[in-house]
Amino acid sequence: MNDIIEVINDLKEIREAVKNNKSFFIEIDRKIDKYQKKVDQFENANKPEDNPDLTWAGTSGYSV
Repeated sequence: MNDIIEVINDLKEIREAVKNNKSFFIEIDRKIDKYQKKVDQFENANKPEDNPDLTWAGTSGYSV
């Protein structure tokens, strides 16, 4: 829910920037970069090489 509120607040900031004749594209680019960083952090945190497979894949499930 906090993410949705954050997006809404960012859109309000963009709307205000447009009303005040600030550079619209610079403001949009800032917001895109902000959310792209969050996506990149999420994807990097869940890479398989960082989280080894701890399942019983390839075994009978019993140790000898």
